[in-house]
Amino acid sequence: MKKILVISDNHGYTHQLREVIDREMPFDLFLHCGDGERSKSEYERLLPPLMASVYLKGNCDFLPLRQAARFALEGVEIFAVHGHKHAVKQGCSVLEYEAGKQGAQLVCYGHTHRAEIHETDGMTFVNPGSFTGYHSPTRSTYAVVEIEDGQVLHAEIKHTEI
Repeated sequence: MKKILVISDNHGYTHQLREVIDREMPFDLFLHCGDGERSKSEYERLLPPLMASVYLKGNCDFLPLRQAARFALEGVEIFAVHGHKHAVKQGCSVLEYEAGKQGAQLVCYGHTHRAEIHETDGMTFVNPGSFTGYHSPTRSTYAVVEIEDGQVLHAEIKHTEI
């Protein structure tokens, strides 16, 4: 089994990220879906040495990061984006269409600052929400996804006091 820690839209805010990393250990991949507004190396300093990580560019990022990632882990095809170029604030139909073309089983995205998990056409969509707690003054959100043998076993939104 592989475990993925997914965050998005922290907008430079990293308070309590170290605590979340420590709480969720062990995990196999750190996935940041954009609008981190910090350099990749600043996040890597918070992670255990040699931790696998993927960082994506959001609409508020001005760093040289990739817009999307497509990769396989534990036999699961993963497609990750920030979501602003897929109009996710108006719904997930554009993202669902693109993810289907990519052959994705797990789709991770951000941009809306609203945590949600839903399934469509055999694909699991995970938006970890905002690590800043943008829509709640006392809570931030992130997601944990567990995968194994080509299947998404479990996806969960978690809250952290800030």
